[in-house]
Amino acid sequence: LKNVIVTMDFVPSRAALQEVAAQGKAITGPQEKMLRRAFTGPDGNTTGTISAAELKEVLRAVDVDVDGEEGDKLFQTMPELRSRPVTFDELKQLLEQRLYYRIQAGRFYVVLSLFEAECMRAVMHQQIHLPLIPGKDTAVALRTERITLDSTYGYQPAQGFQDSTAQSCFRFIDSQLNYQPREVSLVLRALQENELEKRYNFFVEVSSNRRRKQKDPATSALSKVFITADEHHMLNYKIAAGRITAMLKGRGMYPRDCFAAIDRDRDGLLNYDDLKRGLDWLGLK
Repeated sequence: LKNVIVTMDFVPSRAALQEVAAQGKAITGPQEKMLRRAFTGPDGNTTGTISAAELKEVLRAVDVDVDGEEGDKLFQTMPELRSRPVTFDELKQLLEQRLYYRIQAGRFYVVLSLFEAECMRAVMHQQIHLPLIPGKDTAVALRTERITLDSTYGYQPAQGFQDSTAQSCFRFIDSQLNYQPREVSLVLRALQENELEKRYNFFVEVSSNRRRKQKDPATSALSKVFITADEHHMLNYKIAAGRITAMLKGRGMYPRDCFAAIDRDRDGLLNYDDLKRGLDWLGLK
């Protein structure tokens, strides 16, 4: 099989682009119970709230660019989230509706062979500073991973979530094994409608047809994609991680400072009791 080198970002009509929320799976009963555990307040009350600062860290933990364009648009549509505590039901609705994951319907991504890319670029150069198709508002860009090689008149890239998801999925199709944690999350969200076994079998089968040293993907950074059914199975951990981050920031502490504070016997290790007391001290049970 040929490697995935050049991809095309194709917009048939810029005027027809429509921004929508990415589709996701509903949260099941057992998953909701897990989320409530991560949402538990210091008094053990699962009907409590989290602060706006904690919400930002939770959203950051689920890969939302809260300090960038994605975060700005989310808080513009729900400005009240900036100034008041958020209940569990509100957070659950936010996670299910995926209002923070915006994509453009009418935008397509295509893998090109080097010959196809060469021909496409020649056509694009014939229409420099002009519409690619006379009388139409079609836009195209040729890319290699995050680098834009060329683009037509009027082209505008997609938002970060859609763009990064496409790039991460192309790396999966290309049988690559090295991923950053956010890239693993993006691939998992894209594949969560597929069964675990089918994901693994597809990856191994495609990889076996490439002229590369064969490695077991289950031992790589990609392993979570083959053992985690959907994104909600990771939310319990990510919400807790986001809340802990917010609590550390509220105390003006770095993680190493917190570690030193709750390591009672100063042996450089945390046992169960140390960790439990530390989380209680931070305000998370």
